Amino acid sequence: MNFGEMVSYVSKRLIDPNNTAVDASDVKQALNESLSYWKFRRFWFNEVSDSATLTAQNASFPYPTDFLVPALDDDGFNVEYGGIRHPLVKITEAAYDAVYLANGYGLPRSYARMGDDEYQCYPIPNTNYTVNRHYLKNYTDLSADADSNSFTTNASRLINLWALGNLVTEIRQDVDMGNYYREAAQDEYRNLRVMTDKANGTGKLTIYSQLNNRGLR
Repeated sequence: MNFGEMVSYVSKRLIDPNNTAVDASDVKQALNESLSYWKFRRFWFNEVSDSATLTAQNASFPYPTDFLVPALDDDGFNVEYGGIRHPLVKITEAAYDAVYLANGYGLPRSYARMGDDEYQCYPIPNTNYTVNRHYLKNYTDLSADADSNSFTTNASRLINLWALGNLVTEIRQDVDMGNYYREAAQDEYRNLRVMTDKANGTGKLTIYSQLNNRGLR
């Protein structure tokens, strides 16, 4: 769905297809707020893996324009050296400050969020390194009717239902219906997580026999 189709979808379920009771601008705002709420969750479609270069004697990470947060705490970033990928362990800003030396150069082993959304690694790179980044994408607000993104393509029902829950509760003052839409959104979230878990899950299925108590893999 594109943005215009989502506005129509929500307005119709508000029993207000012409936006006489709930202004179209309120519907658009609710949809963008819904997107902002759900974009911090990890789905199969909003995660990016790419590579960049850590610069010698510079602790800061290079960022793509659509960077939101690391997808994982540990191994959100990893550094390649000697044919091996070294996962960086996420530490607190206080722990980073406690070990920091201005000339503490070497192979980075950890990273921390420092200040206004800036991530820095330590030790400070002693040479240029390839850094692999696993992160969640950021999304700008939708505005034009034709606007779309990976959420509107893969999770439009989730975004629509959550927006409906907020609109019905806050503008229509119908708490029961608001709760219905939020519960429906949570159910849709669980459904989307099935695909995400299948895409990211690991492990083996084990069947236990009551006859011999041995696992078959």
